[in-house]
Amino acid sequence: MPERPTGEDVLARQRILAVVHQYPGLHLREIQRRAETSAALCEYHLNVLEGWGLVTSSESGGYRRFFPARKPLRPLTREDKEVLAVIRQEVPLGIILYLIERPIALHKELLDVVPVTKSTLTYHLKNLIEAGIVERTSPPEGKGFRLVGRDRVLQLLQDYGPTPDLVDAYGDLWNQIFTVRRQRDPDESEP
Repeated sequence: MPERPTGEDVLARQRILAVVHQYPGLHLREIQRRAETSAALCEYHLNVLEGWGLVTSSESGGYRRFFPARKPLRPLTREDKEVLAVIRQEVPLGIILYLIERPIALHKELLDVVPVTKSTLTYHLKNLIEAGIVERTSPPEGKGFRLVGRDRVLQLLQDYGPTPDLVDAYGDLWNQIFTVRRQRDPDESEP
C-alpha cells in the first residue's frame, strides 16, 4: 500500500506541475530550480506525476524533458515538443529569434547576435538542422540558414514563451519581435 503523501509532498507536486505547465520542455534541473526543491525530490515527484498521467516526458539532446499531459493550450505534437525543448536553451533560442524576422541569415550574422564561438554556433546549428527546425540554404536563395515552420515556432513562442532568464538574455530581440506583432495584431494576448 503506497504511503499517504504529506502536505509538503502535495505542495511540491503542485509547484512542479505549475512549472511544467508554464514552461513545457524543461529538463529536471530547471524544473527543480524553478520549483525550489531538491533534484532527488523533484525527480521523485515528476515520476509520480507521470505515473498519474499528469505529465509526460521525452528524451531530447541527452535530457529528459517534461510536458503537461492534460489541458495544454493546444495538443503538442512530437515536433512541437522538439521546438519547446530547443527554446529552453539560450543559444538555440537566440538563433531562432533572429531567424524569425529574417528569411535567411549567414553564419557570421548569427555570431553577431549569439555571442559564442564559431564552433559552438556551428554545433547548435547542426542540432537545429537535425531537429528539422532550421535548414541550410544555398544559391540561388543565398547561402545561409532559414527557420523551418516559422508560424508554428512563433505560435509556440507566444503560447509557451521562454523562461524569464532567457528572455533577459535576448530581451531586445524578443521585444522587437513581439512588440511589432502586438502593434500589428492588438487583440493577441501577451506572450
